Amino acid sequence: MSFEAENQDIKSSTCINGGGSSIPGCYQSATWRNTLPKDESTQQVGIGFDLPDGEIIRLSLSFDSAKDLADTLLQFLCTDHSPNSSGMPSDDVSMPFDGENV
Repeated sequence: MSFEAENQDIKSSTCINGGGSSIPGCYQSATWRNTLPKDESTQQVGIGFDLPDGEIIRLSLSFDSAKDLADTLLQFLCTDHSPNSSGMPSDDVSMPFDGENV
């Protein structure tokens, strides 16, 4: 069976959330694999994901889409606090490089 046939639900324009998760079941689990820098000639950025079955998905996003993805990820990651979190941002602490005077 082809990748396209196996993943019809992922490509479907309708995705109904019927479970207890905030992410509908038509979204496939994946682990981030890699990101390639912008290709200046095509203005595309490459992103790869590992699937649980061992397959790899490689996507080529427009630079604007990649920026939108980064912006939304930062928005969601910065507002996702652990149950023990106060919700307050933590201080950004920089460590000196080896040989650097403090």
